[in-house]
Amino acid sequence: MEFQEYAEHYFDLEKAGPYFLISFLALLAVMGMIIAIARFKKGRDTRSGESKYADLPRHPIDIRSFSFIESFYEMAFASTAVLLLLSLYYIINDRINLRTVHRIWDTYKDWILVAFLMAAMVLNRIFDRVLVRLRYIDAKQRSSIRLLSSIYVILILLYICFIYQSPNYGTIIIYFVMMVIGRLFYFDVTWDGFRGDMAGLWKNLPILFLMIAYSAFTVWYGFFTRFLWKSNGVLVSTLIAHLFMDIGIVIIHHLRIPRLILR
Repeated sequence: MEFQEYAEHYFDLEKAGPYFLISFLALLAVMGMIIAIARFKKGRDTRSGESKYADLPRHPIDIRSFSFIESFYEMAFASTAVLLLLSLYYIINDRINLRTVHRIWDTYKDWILVAFLMAAMVLNRIFDRVLVRLRYIDAKQRSSIRLLSSIYVILILLYICFIYQSPNYGTIIIYFVMMVIGRLFYFDVTWDGFRGDMAGLWKNLPILFLMIAYSAFTVWYGFFTRFLWKSNGVLVSTLIAHLFMDIGIVIIHHLRIPRLILR
């Protein structure tokens, strides 16, 4: 299939509209669970006197509740940034048949992959500031979520590799596994540092499970309705599902739905 056919299909509002509606409703369900957990945390912290508030012009904001919500946003944006660059890597590696490009690609593709992963970090930062400005998540929590997003991407790649019997992602999986191991066992790691990293992963596991459930449903629904095509690669289809999710997050954020509920 030509690029133009894919573009015409995915930008057809009659096809994309219903898919976005279902994706958005599923996202609202996920956000409902996240807000319910945040409200529970807020009530528990209020009873124990551990709430942390930020004084804003009109209403005090419970930082912990909004930090939990923004952690999900960060997970979504970090995953999208990586999936975007990995999808570009996949397209160049498997779909572009220009001889000159492939000569350069075969020589430097490992270095290009490293450059793409570094670019993903910059892109993630741009998402955090342009799409939704994250205000209540600190650097330590952001680091834990990004580590968790790497594990999430590894799970996606393993699923594609074994379920769809695609051998093309072995090198990428190794890169991500080594990144996670390097993040946990860096050369001057201390026991307290390692324990803190593991505690951060454990604390944020509900966000990982919600992300897996949401993306699994939206990708399955996309294949079931034939809006998402396997012919463009399962990785690219997963990216498209994530882009729809990011649009939904931006809408929910700018409608200020979490803030209205958590007042």
